[in-house]
Amino acid sequence: MGEIIKLANSLQKANLKDEKTIRKLIAKISRMVNMPVSKEKEEFIVKAIMNDRLPNSLSGLLKMFNPPEK
Repeated sequence: MGEIIKLANSLQKANLKDEKTIRKLIAKISRMVNMPVSKEKEEFIVKAIMNDRLPNSLSGLLKMFNPPEK
């Protein structure tokens, strides 16, 4: 739970217009939830965040990490 709070605090301070910062956050979240992110998925998430298509909740953000259902 402490890691989630630290992550939430870091998101508030993060420059979400900086691609390098976004990629670091993606890697951190990926490790926290023990869910690998493919390069394609990483690109999708980076573009979504940089284009202000960021989900407005942590659960919405975590859904972006889930693989698409078939």
